[in-house]
Amino acid sequence: MRSSHPLLQDTEHFPSALLYSLGFEEVSAQDGRAEVRFRPRAAFTHSGGGTVQGGYVTAFLDNAMAFAAASAHGQPRLATLEMKVSFMGRVGIDRVIAVAWVRKLGRSVAFMEAELRDERGGVLACASSTCKVLSEPASSRDAAG
Repeated sequence: MRSSHPLLQDTEHFPSALLYSLGFEEVSAQDGRAEVRFRPRAAFTHSGGGTVQGGYVTAFLDNAMAFAAASAHGQPRLATLEMKVSFMGRVGIDRVIAVAWVRKLGRSVAFMEAELRDERGGVLACASSTCKVLSEPASSRDAAG
């Protein structure tokens, strides 16, 4: 399944090769909140093929937070300064949903959060991230004008 969300047209910030290599299926994002569906591949696993490696889980969460930020009012551009991930359950090769939101968006720093959920809503991992704002939201630029 290929998503047609307008943010996917921004291939500089959301390169399709990167997204689809992670098992990306679709995204919905609006008002600083995003839901991104991924289907992990068996090649992402260890422990006999039953557990997705943590770097992929981290990438799912990071991508969802990027979509959430890009959908926030003014569409600010962010760079991750730090990211903390807590692994709360085994992630297998079933479809997962990364839900992310902007906790707080300031002029120079943003705080993001995300959860990776199974299709029943169970939380498998969660993340928080501190980001540097590279470009202020359009509303801030317009007000300074």
